[in-house]
Amino acid sequence: MAQADQPPFAPHCLHISYYDWSNYHLKYAAGNGSSWDKETVDSAGDVGQYTSLSLDDYGFAHIRYFDDTNDGLKYASNVPEPTTLLLFGLGLPALIAWRRRKHS
Repeated sequence: MAQADQPPFAPHCLHISYYDWSNYHLKYAAGNGSSWDKETVDSAGDVGQYTSLSLDDYGFAHIRYFDDTNDGLKYASNVPEPTTLLLFGLGLPALIAWRRRKHS
């Protein structure tokens, strides 16, 4: 799934993970009921059957699903990687310092 610094959708939105029978891919969609953002989560072989979706306390999606090509279970999430969090954490103080210098 795409990585994000924040959950891509507010917790009150609708979230769906599903198997695309025509392409054999795992898909994820989130929206407010009238508009939807969709993405392909995994397309490496015949993947995505028997999907299970949950949201954590921060609104990040966690999807468990079956990989028929390799006969096993897989997991996907849009929780930021530690490196992303580290870069964001280092960049934010630098941005604040730059703005303070600019306004003084």
